[in-house]
Amino acid sequence: MLENLARPGLAIVIIKVANAVMTLIISVAVARILGASEFGRYSFAYAAITLLIIVVQLGLPDFVARETAIADRNRREDQKLLLWRWTHIVVLVWSFAILTFILMLLWSFSTLSELTTAFVWGLPLLVLVALVRVHRGILQGLGRVVVGQFFDLILRPLVFIAVLAGVALTVSHPALDAESMMLFHLVAAATATGVGGMMILKVVPKGQVPIKIATGEYSIWLLSAATLGSITVVQVFNAQIGLIVLGFLQPPDQTGIFKVAVTGASLVAFGLQAVSITIVPQISKLYEAGQIRRLQYLVTISSRMIMLTALMLATILVVFGNLMLEVLFGADFTGANLPMRILIAGHVGGAVFGPVLVLLNMSGREKDSLRGVGIALFVCVGLNFTLVPAFGINGAAAAAALTMIILNWVLWRSAVKQLGVNSLVLLRTKMLPKS
Repeated sequence: MLENLARPGLAIVIIKVANAVMTLIISVAVARILGASEFGRYSFAYAAITLLIIVVQLGLPDFVARETAIADRNRREDQKLLLWRWTHIVVLVWSFAILTFILMLLWSFSTLSELTTAFVWGLPLLVLVALVRVHRGILQGLGRVVVGQFFDLILRPLVFIAVLAGVALTVSHPALDAESMMLFHLVAAATATGVGGMMILKVVPKGQVPIKIATGEYSIWLLSAATLGSITVVQVFNAQIGLIVLGFLQPPDQTGIFKVAVTGASLVAFGLQAVSITIVPQISKLYEAGQIRRLQYLVTISSRMIMLTALMLATILVVFGNLMLEVLFGADFTGANLPMRILIAGHVGGAVFGPVLVLLNMSGREKDSLRGVGIALFVCVGLNFTLVPAFGINGAAAAAALTMIILNWVLWRSAVKQLGVNSLVLLRTKMLPKS
């Protein structure tokens, strides 16, 4: 089992590192080509689209990954076919409904400003990227975790870079603007959607007729997906609270320094992200089969891998953090070193509890997860308004670090109570049999 986790986990880490590098290349290239003003229009439009994608996908990628893994374990090809059709229909109907609402809202203002024109050009990304994420979830549920991540994290940015480089090299003095960049994103997303769709067609059960289920079952599916989506939305708000409070209470440069600290400290979570993505189908299958002992073994091994990776990355960042900040961001940002260390402590503290969020979500306990992240949101707001006025960016870092630990503690208690699975990395258990 360790080998089954290590290989795909390492592949996911490599994919995420490659994605981070390509994202950096895209940001630098686009900023240099567009200039400050036009890059600001582009950044606003792309940030707004990114947030809307979270709403459009409605938690369906995680939902379809979990339910596909269960159907695959039970050899229910007819159920997989129904699930995949239903998921695509919901994504398309929901995304077109949101698109219609946004366009009507913009139309009501009669004219589009320069700020919103690029945003309108990027609206089709809501449909395309949501479909890419659904395809990723399906492949993840089938155990093809690395392939599923490839379309979204590698192929999409790679196509964008290729299109941008092609235009820059073949067109003499191209007049590129924010709308052009959105068009390039559309080409990249359409390519990823098409390739992912072809991969899904290869795994669609042949000669199967979708099962018929009661209408009420669809409502249960939709509620579950919406709950998973709400968890993501709350987490996004939770991650931005510190920046927002700093923006109101501290000088602008402090917000920028804190953003750099958050970015640097987030590297510690690479192991958690990689392992969590890898074990999604296994958690669903083991819990559905009632194999709690094997599930405990899987979670224990995963927790130890997460902690080992977190400690290694934390050590590197603590030792070389100041040098990294100066080399990558400049001397003006070396003030991010202390808040980054505080945030690193929070990530390591959270890692003590293992992959508890994905454990609850993939075991059908997403309501417990939503309750946990909701509590964490209120805690984070309270801590920020208490600590930021007195301690500035260090207070914001402390608030975020404490929130991470409290969140994982709340989720850990729910997992032990509801599932009978203890994800603590320091848990003294006998190494359970693999079978």
